Amino acid sequence: MRCSERGQLQMLTLADRLGVTRGGRIIDWHVERGRVRRDRPEHNRREVYAVLTDEGGEVLDRAREVYLRVLSETLAESGCCPGLSGVAHPGSSV
Repeated sequence: MRCSERGQLQMLTLADRLGVTRGGRIIDWHVERGRVRRDRPEHNRREVYAVLTDEGGEVLDRAREVYLRVLSETLAESGCCPGLSGVAHPGSSV
């Protein structure tokens, strides 16, 4: 695996050579935590789908609430969009 005189290899190059994508690493991280599972359909075992688990759905809902709250607060504090402040809040359909 020597790629330079010093025997070092850039991480991105290594990931490319191993066929590991950033998306794959992110999914691995969530699979390890039980938030996502991988599903392979019977008709084509080469396809792989990421499926949100119940726990993953709960995490997503909490993250959405935080995101919408921060977005709403940021809009209100910036003064750039006075008509939008308070629109994006937890429970909103935005």
